[in-house]
Parts: sequence; structure tokens; C-alpha cells
Amino acid sequence: MAVGAQAFDLRQILLSMSKINWEVKEVMSQHNTYIDLILREVQIFTLRLEEVAVKVPVVAEVSHSLWESISHIITHTLVQGFSEAKKCSNGGRALMQLDFIQFLTKFEKMAGLRPVPHREYVENYVKAFYLPEGELEKWIKEHTEYSSKHLFGLVSCACQNNKKTRQRLLQVIEEVERQAER
Repeated sequence: MAVGAQAFDLRQILLSMSKINWEVKEVMSQHNTYIDLILREVQIFTLRLEEVAVKVPVVAEVSHSLWESISHIITHTLVQGFSEAKKCSNGGRALMQLDFIQFLTKFEKMAGLRPVPHREYVENYVKAFYLPEGELEKWIKEHTEYSSKHLFGLVSCACQNNKKTRQRLLQVIEEVERQAER
């Protein structure tokens, strides 16, 4: 995983994501530029891997492991970026999905992995934005794979117009976190 993490400028990706307006009314058919940034870095990694493979054979298991690590790093970076959105409309959520689908389509071809490992991590997170508050509370309790920071971001956006619900769900997250520490 360390090799994959070194190959990408994760800070730059998160910075690009932080500049996106997720509070759009309508979704355009064009994905955001941070996806191009990620895919460009994946392309560069692919070229470097091919250069290494010319000199030293890269066994299929090693190649698969590298691509799985890269998928893990990128999907977790996407969730991190989505969780840092201050405000998010339904159109913004749809834009997140559009961006992720664009990434998946291109990444599958470059990495030769189908299905892309860890894709559910992003898909489940974005789908959670659409859940009604009762189901969102249940989802928070069931999905302990997400950090509290990611869950706080989700609740802050999903409940941005309902302070009472937002406060209650933030307390649920803190309660789940306390139980996990025991």
C-alpha cells in the first residue's frame, strides 16, 4: 500500500475536491476535473509499472496486489473528499455519483480489475446521503468501516436543513465511537 500512496498526490486531489461546489441545482453531464487529475496520476503509475516490468518481470499476483492497493487508496481519498463538503444538494450527490462512475469506467480499463475493489466503500457512502433520517441512523450504526470524521461530514450535509436531526445523529456517531473504544 505504501508504494501506491507514494505514487499519488493525495493532498492535491483533496484540495481539488474541496473547491467543488456540491450545492448545484442540476447535474451537468461533465464530471469534475479532480477525476481527470486522479486518472492522469493512474496513467503515470501505469507507465512507471510498465517500465519496471520491462526490466524486472512483475508477477500477476504482485500486479493485482498493487492495483488493489491503489484502488483502496483512491476510494478512501474520494470518501475523504466527499466528507469534507460543507454543503451538498441532491444535484451535488448526483455529481458525486457521476464523478465516481467516470473514475470507475476508466480505472477498470487501466487496472484490468473488474469489479474495482473497494468500490462499495464509495457507493455506500454516497447512497447514504439519500437515506431518510431513521434509516440514516441505522446505517451509521451498521457501517463502522467509516471514520467518525466521514460520518460527521455525511450527517452535516445530509441534515444541513434540520439542526435537531443533525445534532441527534452526531450524538449517535459519538455513541457508536464510544462503544467501539470499549
